[in-house]
Amino acid sequence: MYCNKCGKELPAESLFCPYCGEKQAFLGNDNTFTIGSNKGESIQSTQTNDKTKANSVADEIIANLKMVGLAILLCTLYLGVFRICHINDTKHITSFSGYGTSCYDEVDMRYYETDWEKIYNKIKCKKDEQILQRQIQDQQWAKSSPEMRKKLEAIRDGAPGSELINVSDEELIRDAKKKASENLEYMISLVNDRRDSRFRDDFINHLKYSILVSLALTIFGRYLIKGIKWVAANKT
Repeated sequence: MYCNKCGKELPAESLFCPYCGEKQAFLGNDNTFTIGSNKGESIQSTQTNDKTKANSVADEIIANLKMVGLAILLCTLYLGVFRICHINDTKHITSFSGYGTSCYDEVDMRYYETDWEKIYNKIKCKKDEQILQRQIQDQQWAKSSPEMRKKLEAIRDGAPGSELINVSDEELIRDAKKKASENLEYMISLVNDRRDSRFRDDFINHLKYSILVSLALTIFGRYLIKGIKWVAANKT
């Protein structure tokens, strides 16, 4: 038999070490450790304590998994309510009259003109300017020789800035209506795409925050309640 502290050899079943004074424990025939100062009291060296600890850890893991499941349920409920509240904000519009009814619409997004009459008036003004410019040029070139006028007119006809002079008003109206229709389709498509993308970004942000808050309310809340109960039970 050797001392539990200093390691020196001791007489069998010694209660104290004569060298360092440490209490001694020895293994009896019943596989129990007996402390020398209390022969009648024994600490059972069995697997009971290990099993109890293992069961406690398993119970703690199961409890936390339940809290995670509860957090997922809370997060799902919150996101479901969030989706319902924004169901009208993500509807696709088919005409520009529905613009501005969603929280994801901008204050003003009329980057393109959708009124064909305004487009026509703008083109008509441009045509009138070209006609006026042609008249001024004709007056200036009137004193030139016929050969020089032909050369100048050939250069002028091929140059930009005179493409609308020979276009009729009916063609201008048709082109204006076509341009307005194309602009309207593009604007509607742009509004619908922006509604989808902004709702998706908003949903992802709310998903992140809802996960963090749900986990904090469940797992952290559980340990907080356990701590409060422990303090109340051990309060002197």
